[in-house]
Amino acid sequence: NAGVALALPVAGMADVVTAVRPASEPTGPAGTALACTDEENPAMAGAVACLEQKGGPLDRTAEQPAHAVRPVPQQDEAESDEGDRLDAQRQGLLQRIKGEKLTIRALTALGEEVARDFQDPADPIHAALEAALAARNKKKRGQLQALANDGAAPRDVKGWAEFLAKCQKELPDSDELVLLAKSKLRARKHSHREPMEGELANPESLTLRKLRQLEHRAIGELGATDAIVGQVRSLIAARVSSHRTPLVARYTKLIKSKLKDVSVQTLNELLQACEEELEADDALLGQARSAIE
Repeated sequence: NAGVALALPVAGMADVVTAVRPASEPTGPAGTALACTDEENPAMAGAVACLEQKGGPLDRTAEQPAHAVRPVPQQDEAESDEGDRLDAQRQGLLQRIKGEKLTIRALTALGEEVARDFQDPADPIHAALEAALAARNKKKRGQLQALANDGAAPRDVKGWAEFLAKCQKELPDSDELVLLAKSKLRARKHSHREPMEGELANPESLTLRKLRQLEHRAIGELGATDAIVGQVRSLIAARVSSHRTPLVARYTKLIKSKLKDVSVQTLNELLQACEEELEADDALLGQARSAIE
């Protein structure tokens, strides 16, 4: 579609009028933007009239040799607008790359835009983007890589979850550190969190002592805000009401009787119930032992 040569045999002449088909109208009529200066030649005037009938008015202002017909650039203005748009886009991208503290994730996404709109590898936007990525990788990704090393790697579900959040904030989802963190977190949950969920599946079997131990483990492994910790605390509150409070009432009744007519066997039964239900440092357990003594 670069152009169409149209030969017009005219009496006494062998003129060739070149008609350029506009790029925006690849199938449209030829000769929509031509220049002709030889209007006095009847044959040429006829050719011009023919072309004008086919494609519209011609540019008669240009100074050209006799019988010359030249294409008048139609797309100069459009190309200029496109160039201005790309210049503005380039400047905006450069300001973002150099002025903002973009993450590797953001720079990678920006690279897709640059590759699409600036296909010339020599364009300065490519060098600026590569330099910013190299610097950010060296600083931030290097820090994350150090945290993933065996000596400094997280050792619990909470640690791997925090590390994954840091990686996802800085790096693309396809980065190997993100994939490593996801894999480690998944494995740690399987080996440590899922067994806790299994224990909670049968809450009636959990004494107050076991629930307190489970709470301590869950906080250390999962963090105080994990749902399992909240579930355990709810069970502890219910267990205190259903089991510890009755033990306190039994002990209080015995003490009020000043232990008259209370057998050692009765006190031993109270102590055994306290030992099964309560933690070793529970005050009620110590009081029950003192009563026996």
